Amino acid sequence: MNIHACKEMFKLRKYLKSTVLENTCVQTIREKLIKVAATLKVSTRRILLSLPSSYPYQSIWQQFFHPL
Repeated sequence: MNIHACKEMFKLRKYLKSTVLENTCVQTIREKLIKVAATLKVSTRRILLSLPSSYPYQSIWQQFFHPL
């Protein structure tokens, strides 16, 4: 991971306080939240990302990435 990605991951760790992933290392956050098999649908105005229904960290993912 380069230095910019590492800085972003440490920023993300600050937002994970009071969640199950608050005390995890950067690699674990990357594996649990970033590397997710999802379906991506692109239209003219929107980008829709569908997470699998059995994804255990779906609520955490939606909480932090929904505003984007």
